[in-house]
Amino acid sequence: MHIAALDKFLELRGGNLSVELYGMLLRLSIWCDINPPLTVPSAPSPRPLDATNSHVELHVRQWGYTPFATDIFEDIRKLVALREEFCSEPEPREKRRERNFAYHKFVSRCLRRTSRSLPQVLAVNTAETIVLRSIRLGQILFMYTISPAMSVSGVYSRSIAEALRLSLEQPSPQNGDSLYWSPEVLCWLLFNGAITIQTKATQQWYFRRVREFLRSQCISYFNQVENLLRKVCWYEDQFGTACRTLFRDLVRAAGSEAAKTGPL
Repeated sequence: MHIAALDKFLELRGGNLSVELYGMLLRLSIWCDINPPLTVPSAPSPRPLDATNSHVELHVRQWGYTPFATDIFEDIRKLVALREEFCSEPEPREKRRERNFAYHKFVSRCLRRTSRSLPQVLAVNTAETIVLRSIRLGQILFMYTISPAMSVSGVYSRSIAEALRLSLEQPSPQNGDSLYWSPEVLCWLLFNGAITIQTKATQQWYFRRVREFLRSQCISYFNQVENLLRKVCWYEDQFGTACRTLFRDLVRAAGSEAAKTGPL
């Protein structure tokens, strides 16, 4: 609702709005639209964040059924294609403004659809709702990362990264289903959360989870990570650079421990 109102406001102004102001209003709008489902219900109450101890094990399935539609990433893949097209060649200033306006409207439509399809209830967990909720939150963070008007360093992105952590930390589904993640999706979600600027405790949780995942998949080099991320959605500039930097920092931080226990 709030994003739709922002789109109308932008249209009435003929797209005459700075990228910075539009980004701020869009982040505020998406926050207003998804704030209710971000609220964690009182039952079941999630455990408090402990940056050192692992709570819920993130099981990885190497094959078989995954509880989400194969086209669930279609919107953000189109967004990446549009972004790459816009950056492919220089344009006159007026043409660039028109394209930026069209790109921002497409971003807002993607965010609106994503927020509408975000599962609203966490009190009754199934494998499908946990996975879908996590993917939708990861998509929002990804759109924040690759869109010039957005930001992964503000209060809104921090709260979404925290909501993604809580979703990944949900206990086993109450209906008895087993929850398994495909390696490429889990890798993509963890990296989207980890490259977002956030509180120290939450960031430590993401770093630890990324290291656990890399060990479980016997990953030693970033090109192995990149191959997984590309199976979901990849954008070389902002997203690729941030993921490479994160991987490099984790390898450096491993230090002497990596020499004893293996890579990462």
